[in-house]
Amino acid sequence: MPAEEHTSIELAGTDRPGLLSEVCAVLADLHCNVVNAEIWTHNARAAAVVHVTDDSMGCAISDPKRLSTIKELLCNVLKGSDDLKTAKTTLSAPGVMHRERRLHQIMFADRDYERVEKAGVRAVEEGSSRPQVTLLNIEKDYTVVTMRSKDRPKLLFDIVCTLTDMQYVVFHGMVNTGRIEAYQRKIDADVVIQFVLEFYSEFYIRHVDGLPISSEAERVRVIQCLEAAIERRASEGLELELCTDDRLGLLSDITRIFRENSLCIRRALISTKGGKAKDTFYVTDVTGNPVDPKIIDSIRAQIGHTALQVKFMRTVTDLATRIGRALISASNHATPNPTWTPSLEQTLLRLGCRESLTPSLVARVIDSFPFTHHSLALGFFNWASRKPGFSHDSISYQSILKSLSSSRQFNAIEALLKQVKAQKLSLDPSVYRFIISSLIKGKKTQNAIWVFNEVNSLSAELGSELCNSLLATSVSDGYFVESQKVFDEMFQKGIVFNTIGLGLFIWSTCKNGELSKVLSLLDEVKKGSSWDVNGSIIAVLVVHGLCFSSRESEAFWALDELRSRGCKPDFIAYSIVAEAFRMTNNVVERELVLKKKRKLGVAPRSNDYREFILGLILERRISEARDLGEAIVSGNFPIEDDVLNALIGSVSRIDPGSAIMFLNFMVGKGRLPTLSTLSNLSKNLCKRSKGDELWEVYQVLSSHGYFSDLESYNVMVSFFCRAGRLREAYKVLQEMKTKGLSPNVLFYNHLMEACCKEDLVRPAKRLWDEMFASGCPGNLSTYNILIGKLSQIGEVEEATRLFRHMAEKGVTPDATTYTALLEGLCQESDFKSAFEIFNKSVEQDVRLAQTILGTFVIHLCRKGQFPVASKLLCVLNSDIAHSDTHVVMLKWLADAKEIQLAIKHIQRVRGTSPSILQAIFSKLVASVSSTSGPNSTEQLLQAIQEEGPVGCKIY
Repeated sequence: MPAEEHTSIELAGTDRPGLLSEVCAVLADLHCNVVNAEIWTHNARAAAVVHVTDDSMGCAISDPKRLSTIKELLCNVLKGSDDLKTAKTTLSAPGVMHRERRLHQIMFADRDYERVEKAGVRAVEEGSSRPQVTLLNIEKDYTVVTMRSKDRPKLLFDIVCTLTDMQYVVFHGMVNTGRIEAYQRKIDADVVIQFVLEFYSEFYIRHVDGLPISSEAERVRVIQCLEAAIERRASEGLELELCTDDRLGLLSDITRIFRENSLCIRRALISTKGGKAKDTFYVTDVTGNPVDPKIIDSIRAQIGHTALQVKFMRTVTDLATRIGRALISASNHATPNPTWTPSLEQTLLRLGCRESLTPSLVARVIDSFPFTHHSLALGFFNWASRKPGFSHDSISYQSILKSLSSSRQFNAIEALLKQVKAQKLSLDPSVYRFIISSLIKGKKTQNAIWVFNEVNSLSAELGSELCNSLLATSVSDGYFVESQKVFDEMFQKGIVFNTIGLGLFIWSTCKNGELSKVLSLLDEVKKGSSWDVNGSIIAVLVVHGLCFSSRESEAFWALDELRSRGCKPDFIAYSIVAEAFRMTNNVVERELVLKKKRKLGVAPRSNDYREFILGLILERRISEARDLGEAIVSGNFPIEDDVLNALIGSVSRIDPGSAIMFLNFMVGKGRLPTLSTLSNLSKNLCKRSKGDELWEVYQVLSSHGYFSDLESYNVMVSFFCRAGRLREAYKVLQEMKTKGLSPNVLFYNHLMEACCKEDLVRPAKRLWDEMFASGCPGNLSTYNILIGKLSQIGEVEEATRLFRHMAEKGVTPDATTYTALLEGLCQESDFKSAFEIFNKSVEQDVRLAQTILGTFVIHLCRKGQFPVASKLLCVLNSDIAHSDTHVVMLKWLADAKEIQLAIKHIQRVRGTSPSILQAIFSKLVASVSSTSGPNSTEQLLQAIQEEGPVGCKIY
């Protein structure tokens, strides 16, 4: 439907090279001038919103016959490929809806979120950098959606639009973006500035009907749709910017040139203003890889070098992305923590990127890795170092140090910092913040102090928060001399002290030093205006430290001194001193303290103590949080529920007895801990083998009516089972049943797993029977528990029966199921059944079969079934029998001195899968180079080389 200014055309169909060129050619032939347009492609689908005018009139097209012709011809173009979905062309009025919002709706309606499996390497590689979306239902009220991806403009808009279009309401949200790096580098005549940003969001959502997400199918659909929303606008490819005089057919000519040079347009933004066309295109080659620079030069020569500009930064970014994806893919990106191997260097050589290496490129590649891939980051960094004439600079050192700090690779960090010092390089203060913070969290306090001292000229730029954290950590961990140096540095540089940093330093000084020194320190800090502390808390810490050292009289005297310095003691401070006198039977002094408390003391502000204690816990100063918490609780002072919950959960890691004391105090006040707190407490009691205390916790809470639903009971049953307290777990189960609560599959799984660990197979089977008799169907974990145990004890027939039972009940086995069953069958030498089971995995999922094949081969080799294992690997295609499994078997053959069998296997591989021979030999050579002295694998390689040519390079 036309409007006065222009006619709006909406298009949707299967993406293909040259599609936009064909659309523009049709519009030009029909004398339609494109004034504005936006084109998106995603997951083999394309969508566009195009605004056109009549070329002669300069306004919207109103002739119904002409509009019908436009629609018909555009539909023919969109249907030009073998489209699995319906191509759509819609003519509508502009201004009805935001153009980008409309593009989201078009692609959503076109179901672009349904991922299409593509052939080739690129389809595999793209999974490594996809956004991460997770859903979690909490308390049956909301679904929590968390998303993590690279940040970009309008990302929040895209996410919220998609949630709205899917009929979800956002009740609460949090978005966090942080700039990871910003630096500048001159390359040739261009200045490149890189910003690497991370986007993290969390939304509490419900459907418009008021319900959270309840089905697995809907959960998967929401995840897919949000991933698609994040990916649609991603600027993939080389960015080209066209700026020239507008004319009829301009867009048709430009896109035709792109098509003739085998460029594929991934995204485009078309605009005209004042007779000028300003268009942006994101292009790749037809395979999705970066465009050859020579092709770009040729295109610019045809269009005009001044008219078509290349955004240089994207070429470097594309190369870095390509290198990062290739390394992740080659290192088996399914592995959470891949390691650097010589085969990865071969991957880099095949990419031909060695001559393009610059410190900026190295930094970009490292920044592209997830933080768990620190080994790849360091391996690539070291590989680049070995290039003749190459040297790292501040940029590449900053990236690798941040990567290693995130993963706490402290030995490597220390070595790199020594290199930085030797080369006299300057690093940004943010890098040292990363490193020192990581060392503190990793309990490497001495190393953190060393780094701080090395860069003391930058101490003011490190920030007061980090400096106070280091001060608190150093004194808490017993580095008193070093903490004094940190204090002096902060004081001299005018770095503001906070309550945690100064408080813990003063607290420790009171325990180990003279009171006069403490008071002098307070005077100096206040005089220097470096003061952002809570005086009442400082007073509590001073008297607590003195009383801890049995210096009650000094503590009593200090109360007045502290008040005169603006640190007004509250009731907690007086109570600590009074309690200390009581413990020493000094009744007179105790009464004097209590009298002063009534006259001069002030009520403690619970919110101040709340923030301080939670801050201590956040800084992992758990002992100090415990001591202060005990002082508050012993004096029966107010303390919030969230503080008690935090104390119970954190203190239980170091002092279960104190944690239980906090729990009893809380319950005694008629309040109850959260389920998360109970879970943390129970977990830490299990770790310390405190089964009796765990039972005590259960009894206390049960007597106060804490357990009223399946979720709370499940926590206790799970931890009793983990602690090996089956008797108590059964008692909890019985109590549940008396309350009319029927156990679900989680309860049965916990109990069955505990029984199997204790070799109580019969009780586990009885639980199985009871579960099904009560109408509670087993899930995958249920089957895996029993199949694993039955396979382990040799009852493979029963295990196989359960495997078949899974299929009957519609439960899909996973790698754990197959691995356990195959191991049991091989152990019992039932190889026929083992092969039948393995064939089931191939039928189910090729990737699953690939995952378990290596383990299956090992079990066959352990039983001496080398010919069978060899035949299996050669029968399977290379998608399943990848090079790693061949290497595993060849090593077994080498260790067993079965050299001739190994040679025959190589010959078979050459005949069936010659493409993987080189990878097999590269990995065998790599395994030899990683060990010292001669070994069986080296002897095997020598024998193969002596046998004759194998069709690829061995050494």
